[in-house]
Amino acid sequence: MAIDLLQKEAFNGNVQHLYRRSPENFVWIFIWVLCCYKDGKLLEPLPEAYHSWTLGNAFRCRRSKIDLLHSGFADAGPTSTWVAEAKIAGCVRYYLR
Repeated sequence: MAIDLLQKEAFNGNVQHLYRRSPENFVWIFIWVLCCYKDGKLLEPLPEAYHSWTLGNAFRCRRSKIDLLHSGFADAGPTSTWVAEAKIAGCVRYYLR
């Protein structure tokens, strides 16, 4: 989900619909797949950086995504299955900042 939708104003319906959120949503799914799947299987346990995305707490998810944008993938980057795609993810991460 787009970062600006993971805040109180959005939950209250006070955020205007913007078409740019659809591509941003795709990017977050792309990053999730690159970093949480290896050889077609979901990593168990999930890397800590992405665990908060699954908890249903929008504010923790938002904070985690902002941290990822600013600090990079660090130790929770794309798995070895996605080496070529990792370059794309890095470029997209830079664009979203």
